[in-house]
Amino acid sequence: MTSASPISSYCAQKLPSSVLQELEAGAFQSLCHHLQERSDSVQNLDLMTLSGFCRNCLAKWMVKSARQMVDDTSRHLSPDTVQALNQMGYAEAAEHVYGISYDEWKKRHQRKATEEQMQKYGASAALHAQHDTALLEKRDMPLASNVCCQDVDESKSGPPLTPPQQPKQASTAPQPEDRTIPPFIPPPIPFQYLPEPLHVAVLTVSDRASQGTYVTGDLSGPAVVEAVQEVLQNNSLCEVTSAIVPDDTERIQAHLNSWKDQVHLILTTGGTGFSSRDVTPEATKRVLDTELPGLMAFVTTECSRLQPLASLSRGTAGILGTSTVVANLPGNPKGVQEMIPVLLPLLLNMVVELQE
Repeated sequence: MTSASPISSYCAQKLPSSVLQELEAGAFQSLCHHLQERSDSVQNLDLMTLSGFCRNCLAKWMVKSARQMVDDTSRHLSPDTVQALNQMGYAEAAEHVYGISYDEWKKRHQRKATEEQMQKYGASAALHAQHDTALLEKRDMPLASNVCCQDVDESKSGPPLTPPQQPKQASTAPQPEDRTIPPFIPPPIPFQYLPEPLHVAVLTVSDRASQGTYVTGDLSGPAVVEAVQEVLQNNSLCEVTSAIVPDDTERIQAHLNSWKDQVHLILTTGGTGFSSRDVTPEATKRVLDTELPGLMAFVTTECSRLQPLASLSRGTAGILGTSTVVANLPGNPKGVQEMIPVLLPLLLNMVVELQE
């Protein structure tokens, strides 16, 4: 099989190599996320048959890259990073690709292959990716002494330190690569454990929308429903109830309480800004039985990578009653579209936990 010749693409010509690497890393993360969300519908065997690679191949390529990074003498990696890379084997990489351990994924999602699938798999053998199994093994790291970072065995046979020389201590200052945090990948949606149907209530909080003064009608509520359905892959297991209330604390509280333990998830949209009429977070906090302020702080931080103004949203989240999860979304439809893919998988895992 012949390999494709490298081309001088627009990206290669116009973009710095560091930027291009980030784009490629982002594409890899999106692919992992895409496959995690489709664990039940996309089997590894089918991926191998059609494309010659599967989730396991992605994990093995990660390990290969880890070995190449360590062996590249031009990279100035900290000792801790080198050790972590050397101790990353196939199992560790697979857990990152799958979002859970490979063994757990197989228990939850892998189905027994049919005879037809096995025949197609065998016929596609020429496509299948090949891997160097030796690279997949973890590398043993010798224990280092504090004598100029020599290996312990070497330091035993070397000459003693001459007084008053003191052993050199490795620098504890954080290295740049130690401060690099990979982009957030939402957890897989636990479709198989979600209640059926999943009852979702969407509450639009807006004076003008409640009065019908918008020529276009309410755009925020439908934007929430559309974003939810997109993340759920238009799965029919979701039933949505919608309502519109003005920016009034008592009206908001009353509507939230009316859905208490009647729906699995409540998403409010609007009223999270700074005007005197933006009272949705305050009204929500008053009815919550358990507040989770850190959740929305995390989500807005992630969304601010795309849109810095996302950090100005004051929304909160928590549990209403014993089985209803509540979260405040901004009123801007674009903000909703950016936040839902990050937030919803986390909320749905909460829903599953509350059902247990």
